[in-house]
Order: sequence, then C-alpha cells, then structure tokens
Amino acid sequence: MVAWVCACLQVGVQAGEPRVLPDLVVTASPAAPTRPGDVLLEEATGHVTRIARPRFEDRVTDLGQVLATQAGVQVRRTGGIGSFSTATLRGASAQQVQVLLDGLPLNGVYGGIVNLGEIPLGQVRDVSIYRGTVPIQFARGGIGGAVDIRTLRPGDTAPHTEVSAGGGSFGTLRGALLHLGRYAGLDTLFSAEAFHTDNDFSFTNDRGTAFNPTDDFPDRRHNAAIDQVGALFKTGRTLGTEEARLDGLVTFLQRREGLPTRDNSPFARASLRTQNVDGQLRWTLRGAGEGDWDTALRLFAGRRAERYDDRDSQIGLAPQLTDDTTWRYGLQGYAERLTAAGTWSGNLQLTRETYRSRDVLRGRRGLEAGRTSVDAGAQFAWFGLDERLLLSPAVRGLWLDETATGEPGGAQAWITPQLGLRFDPSAGAHLRANAAYYVRPPAFFERFGDRGFVVGNPRLRAETGTNVDLGGRLEGGDAARRASWRLGLTGFYSDVEDLIAFVYDARGVGRAVNIGRAEILGLEAETQVRLASGTRVGLNLTWQDARNRTPVAAFDGKRLPGRYRTTLNLELEQSIRRLRLTYRLHYAEGLFYDRPNLLPADTVLRHDLALRLDLGSWRLLLQVDNLSDENFQQFNGYPTPGRAWYATLSYHSNQGE
Repeated sequence: MVAWVCACLQVGVQAGEPRVLPDLVVTASPAAPTRPGDVLLEEATGHVTRIARPRFEDRVTDLGQVLATQAGVQVRRTGGIGSFSTATLRGASAQQVQVLLDGLPLNGVYGGIVNLGEIPLGQVRDVSIYRGTVPIQFARGGIGGAVDIRTLRPGDTAPHTEVSAGGGSFGTLRGALLHLGRYAGLDTLFSAEAFHTDNDFSFTNDRGTAFNPTDDFPDRRHNAAIDQVGALFKTGRTLGTEEARLDGLVTFLQRREGLPTRDNSPFARASLRTQNVDGQLRWTLRGAGEGDWDTALRLFAGRRAERYDDRDSQIGLAPQLTDDTTWRYGLQGYAERLTAAGTWSGNLQLTRETYRSRDVLRGRRGLEAGRTSVDAGAQFAWFGLDERLLLSPAVRGLWLDETATGEPGGAQAWITPQLGLRFDPSAGAHLRANAAYYVRPPAFFERFGDRGFVVGNPRLRAETGTNVDLGGRLEGGDAARRASWRLGLTGFYSDVEDLIAFVYDARGVGRAVNIGRAEILGLEAETQVRLASGTRVGLNLTWQDARNRTPVAAFDGKRLPGRYRTTLNLELEQSIRRLRLTYRLHYAEGLFYDRPNLLPADTVLRHDLALRLDLGSWRLLLQVDNLSDENFQQFNGYPTPGRAWYATLSYHSNQGE
C-alpha cells in the first residue's frame, strides 16, 4: 500500500494538503441487538450515512466503489477493482480520515493511509460514514471524520450459509464463502474470500505528454495484476446471564499486486506483497437496570508485513528490495451509564505500535521506530424538551511518545473538545449542529522517509483542525404503502493549521513540510424517494471549496490538490417481484494534481448498470460498469478501466428455517 502512495507522490500527486434516524440510511437491515460500545444512532448528533450489506453483497466491487456514491465522500483510485484507492471526507485528506474495522482504526503508524482496495466485503455487515463529528465510542477523532466497517456478528442472525462465485472483464475472478452457526454452545462465523484480476484493460497512452496528442497510441495496462485471499473467524457466547458476553475474532489477508510504471512499461515487474493478521478478544457486560454501567473491554493485536520489490529500479531511484513489518497491540475500555438526566460515556485506549524495515539487497537494517499512545474521551448526552433536544458535549485527550533510529524521542499531548446539538421541532423535521477540534500526528513515512520516494522531516508538527457544520432534514411518507421521502441540506467548514504537504526536488523525491493553513467550505444536498411501486430514487450533490492559505504567495488561494470541487451521484432502482434493476451515475469535476493548480484532472462522468434476479435460494447478479467506456485518471499517469462487465451467482441457505 505504501509503495502505491509513494509512487503517486513521486509524480507530483498528493492525496492531501489539509433519539432519530441518521441523516441518510441507504437501506434498512434486520435489527440486531446492540452491545456496549456500539454507536447508538439515537444519541448521535453528527451526520451519518449507513450502507447496509444488501447494497453491495454479491457485487464484484471493492470498498472504494461502495463509498464513492455517498455525499461528502470522494474516492480516488490508481486502476481497476482492488487497486490502491483512498477516501476523503468533506475535503480532508486521506491521512486525516479514520478508517476503522469494528471500531478499531486501520490507519497504521507508518503510512497513515488505508488502502480501501484490500478490504474484503464478503464479511462486512454494514459501513457507517461519520462526516465531521466522530462518536466517542471511537478512541480517536479525525479531522475528516471516520469510516467504520462493521463485520457480521455470530448470534445476531439465524444460522445460514452463503456461497458465491463471479468474474468478468480483465481476467477478474471472485469467490466467497460465509457460514454462521452454533457449535458446542458457541456462536460461530467463518468467512473466506479469494480475488484475482489481471487489470490488463485498454487505454490511450499519451507518453506523458498530455498537450501533444500526436504521440498518443492505444495500449494495454501492464503489471497491474492482483491476487488476494482474506478470511475472518469469529466466535463467542453469553456468560451466565444474557447480560455478559465474550467474543473473539481473527482476520487474515494475503495479497500480491504488481506495480505498473507511470509510462506503462511492458517490462515492469515491480511488486508489493502484503500479509495482515489481526486478532482481538472482547468482553461486554450490560447493567441489570437503569443507572448501572454498561462496559466493554477489548484486547487486540495485529501484524502487517510488506515486501516491496523493485530490484530493477523501475519505479524508484535505486534498486530496492525491502521487508517492512508493523506490530500493533493494546487494550481498550469503554463504559456508559444511562441516568434520568442523560447518558454518561467514556473511552480509554492504550496502544503500542512498532515499525521495522530491512534492506534485503544490502543485508542491513533500515528504520526502526515505535509509538506509544493513550487516547481518552468522555461525553455526556443530555436530553430535554421531551427528548426533542439533545446536547452532547465531549472532550478527548491524546498522549503519545515516539522513538526512532537516530532521532531523539519525545512525548506530546493534546486536548480536543467537541460539541453536538440536535433539535427535532416535529416528527418529520430534524436540525443538527456540530463543532469539534481535532489533531493528527504525522505518520512515520512523513517524518522519517520512505523507500527513496520521500525524504523524512523529523521536525514536522501535528496537523490540527476545527470542523463546524449545520444542517437539517425533512422527511415523510406512508408506512402502510411503503412509500417515503427524505430531503437534507448541510453546510460545513473546516480550518486546518500546520497542514502537511509534499514538495519535490528535480529528481521527483518528495519531502513533507507544514505549509500553513487550509480552509474548506462546502455544501451537501441529499434526497431520496421510495414509491409504493417499488421505485427508489436517490440523489446527492456535494460542492466544496478547499483553499490553500499558505504564506507562499505562489500557492496562497489555490485549490488544494487531490479534491474534486463538485460531485454528484444519482441512483435509480426499480424492483419488480424477483427482479431488481439499478442504474447509477457518478459525476466529479474540479480536481488538480498539483499545488500551483497547473495540472487539472479528468472530469469523471460514469454510468453503471446492475440487474439482480432472485430465484429462491439462488441469486444471479449481472453488472456493467462505466457504460461510456472512458478511461479517467484520478492520479496523474494512472488510468482507470473503461467498460467492464461482471456476473455473480450465489446460493443462500437459511438453516434456521
């Protein structure tokens, strides 16, 4: 993953320089019992989008494509399905967005960016997007908000088995298995998913001379194949009464991907191999009555190993073969107490992360670094006016201590407050306002360098930011006829200090620096209509003006690179008995690759079509992506595929019936 980030940085492409329903529920899913530590939407003041499993199950897709259709979210990718992709929320950089799996952050201490392309969807129950304010249940806030990926839970649904197989364009194959059952008194879940793609799509190669069409020629993408296998195992049981429960989880990911060169050399053979293993043990206890504490305690540990192979120096400035290993382990505790006045809640997390790099070609050690962090937070949710008013002040604290080879260690601490307000003047009208202050310490590759692409800057200061938003929603409908409508509008503003950006020398080597301030002003508009005829129409529009406020005159007032100014998503869905037809339109414009705003990116206009047929326990899904067959570049020099088709056949058995 880090190799992809740095390859894009090398060519001058930065990812960043800065009691009601949620605002938009994309689809409903069967209600599952909540457990201590779960985010309670009735106590959330922030703007939340929840994407439930039926919206993406059986599709040949990845998490980036799922998120890209939502308001306030922008996703950029370097190629086809499964390739490196990142998400930004409300103009914040990818480093500033927390991506979590079951409430634990995936953002590593080294890279800071999460590759959405490597997260298997076969095990996912739903994905929640928190734009702006981050719930206190998550130990750390994010300047750009958070994306929480929740996996399926054994015991929440009836025992059943799902098997699916699919494939299509560019040599793409996908197979998945999911089983939930109960054995020896234990609720058990097992999920496995295998994925392969050649990603050898056709495109027009401009030889790096965008303003000279005479040297363009038709080409096919080289060295972009991906092989990935992922698995998840969960088990748990109640202890004594129904109030206590113990759960365990283990996840595994093995991935190998080719790294194409910017000029798409047919001789490229650089690669990145990744292996992730994570585990956790979670104990929850629900109080017997009102006024008692609900608690959750979690032990977690994980290891990420990467082998970056560029022995022919096709991507970097010198031959490289490196092994990089990151360890993470820690303890998290959460408690909440419901009283007559409101709900008290608190979170405490202790984490230790270590990173080690080894230069295999030269037989020597590289960077060795470690970070110990303590995250703490407390919140009080106060309800008034017959629960039509919710006021939710909160405060977080972060303390961390870092050590690195050849660099002096040091400890730092920050206090970050937040305040949320929700008011419901009537049953169909909801108003929300939030303000929060956040911090992001620089990642290790920003401070200490990375594989020759980035020169370290140990003097980097942490980014800090203030987010403010104000929005409202109107909704209504006829429950008897299963018809409804919803309309929402939100304005947001962010002010980021000490924004981290990359500057480049003549060789294309980057160095992270604090460039000053950035301001982001924007609007989100959303609407959704469901008709009794089985028709659903969803539309969202996001406009944002993300400006650099650096003291450097050449860049002051320029738009921050890596952000689209306008995005629009339209979804039309028609259900007729066993048949469901879905059309999606995605439009994005106004992105620049560089700080001076001299390199504009392609305007994206993409049309997707999907047809799903339910035949009892069997399901057939046909999809055509990018009907207009256009190649778009969201990272400079890295085209995305044209038209692609995929088909998936799946079997779903409900053993509980």
